[in-house]
Amino acid sequence: MIAHTRRLTQSKFVRNVAIVATGTAGAQAITMAFSPIITRLYGPEAFGVLGTFTAILAVLTPLAAFSYPIAIVLPKQDADAIGLARLSLGIALATSLLTALALLLFNEAFVAAFNLQAIEPFILLLPLAMFFMACKAVMSQWVIRKKLFKIKAKVAVLQALWLNTAKAGIGIFAPVAAVLIVLATLGSMLHAFMLWSGIRQHPEGRMALARPVADEPAASSRTLAWRHRDFAYYRTPQIMLNAASQSMPVLMLAGFFGPAAAGFYSWASWCSAFPPR
Repeated sequence: MIAHTRRLTQSKFVRNVAIVATGTAGAQAITMAFSPIITRLYGPEAFGVLGTFTAILAVLTPLAAFSYPIAIVLPKQDADAIGLARLSLGIALATSLLTALALLLFNEAFVAAFNLQAIEPFILLLPLAMFFMACKAVMSQWVIRKKLFKIKAKVAVLQALWLNTAKAGIGIFAPVAAVLIVLATLGSMLHAFMLWSGIRQHPEGRMALARPVADEPAASSRTLAWRHRDFAYYRTPQIMLNAASQSMPVLMLAGFFGPAAAGFYSWASWCSAFPPR
């Protein structure tokens, strides 16, 4: 038993899992520690508006890059992985701009169709949040590819600490929904930036990003898109349907009963993930 335990502790896979789990647990612990403060600063209406915004964002996010970031871990050559990262960011930029244009043209019709007047002032933040989520996904997959799990864990803790501190600090003076939505949008941007910064500072990550393309001839963006098309054809609809099934209660409550009801439901759903011991 002792020998088996020693082998487990010396296993690189087990250590990597422990590092990721520690980072995730630390981020959740920070969120739970701040929750009594944040829930007393912001009312249920504010959380209802935030829940509605994030519910719509969850459905739109898979369309940002058509799930191509998930394929970054697959290629044998880093050049192809970098090509997939560039392809993902290019698609995300294009889809975000198209979404922004569609919302500008059909803003009133979209809001009226789903009775979402509560988020109308923030609806143009959705394309920006989509792009930041795609950037975060690209950076996260590159970290996984290069096995930089310490960076992933550290960033998860720092991002949770920054985000909750900002919510509590600003909430003392302005406990409104706009603060929560703007911080949620900026949180994705900060998460992506911190991952990128950690990759650039790490020797292995920096060398991989700076390696000349001539050393590893990379396939074209069209070839990479076709080679990994299954992610766009199958993975994207699956993620969208899953997100829609989880987001539908929040959207229906917000549309039929107002943001306060959606806020209570959002907090009840969150608390169910951390049941009392």
